[in-house]
Amino acid sequence: MPDTGSRLDRSSDRGDPNLGFRNSGFPYWGLRIRAYRETRKRPSGLLPSPRRIAGPVDGMDPDGRDPGSSVIIQKERGEFVNANGFTAWKGFDERGYEIRFFDWEQMASEVAPVEPGTITVGSVALVRRALRRLGAEPRPLDDPPRLRGYLGRRIWQTTWSEVRSRIDDPGVPVFVKPIECDKAFNGYVVASFRDLIRTARWPGEMGLWASEPLPFVSEWRYFVRRGRIIGVGHDKGDPLRCPDASIVRAAIDDDVEEAPVAFGIAFGVIEDGGTRLVEVNDGFSFGCLGLGPLAYSGLQEDRWNELVGGSASGWAVGRDWIYHMSDYL
Repeated sequence: MPDTGSRLDRSSDRGDPNLGFRNSGFPYWGLRIRAYRETRKRPSGLLPSPRRIAGPVDGMDPDGRDPGSSVIIQKERGEFVNANGFTAWKGFDERGYEIRFFDWEQMASEVAPVEPGTITVGSVALVRRALRRLGAEPRPLDDPPRLRGYLGRRIWQTTWSEVRSRIDDPGVPVFVKPIECDKAFNGYVVASFRDLIRTARWPGEMGLWASEPLPFVSEWRYFVRRGRIIGVGHDKGDPLRCPDASIVRAAIDDDVEEAPVAFGIAFGVIEDGGTRLVEVNDGFSFGCLGLGPLAYSGLQEDRWNELVGGSASGWAVGRDWIYHMSDYL
């Protein structure tokens, strides 16, 4: 087996990403990556980047580099945008990827290089801009037909104009979220005129998904990679009220043929204890919610490669590697 000590212990020439957390709203975790590598227990002989062990597989170049072997991660004013970016950086760095940082202005002005072999991680808007430059931007996954039976409520398409015109109807609150511009704003319930104040900047013709509000008491997000749940995170509400696992599993199995290689799916518990589907998110458009760096970076890599036409098998030792590593994520 090749000697990896020099790669594990080498100082990074990309700067210390922890410095940005000292003066920001994030807690300073106080772990430099070298200390993290030296103190984190690993199985004997396991490399941070297992594809280096297995050698070339389908979709890789002869030298063992797959279609996505370098990464662009968004930073603003020299700092990570949020904990998701930091988690992705840590995962890709542990796996030996070449990492560069760019901000939104550099992406919008096309200064940031965008190539199929360079995975892009950042806000939904930044990743979509990169995919658009490659002609690979996907449609949002808001309403998978196979999953409508799990919603437990009526859902339809509308616009801000229609919602605004009907706001005076008594007793007709409606939950809305954007269609095309996913994450342009977080979905919420419109029940009175004051709920429209923050929507003033959005044009009347903007497309929306609308649904009947449900009394969710808790919401959980499940991370799915290659048809298997690799993690779950509590999103909001009562952390002791969990969705029915059999319903979650059935929904994922029902959609496995149409679903992307990596995505997030949220389920909630309503007041009477029932489990209902909340939403589905593409593999590049959800936060880590406590998912480990290796698992989170793997999701990002798989979905990027699938969208740009490369191999989805980013980790060459096989699809089950991530589950055997569950104690180390």
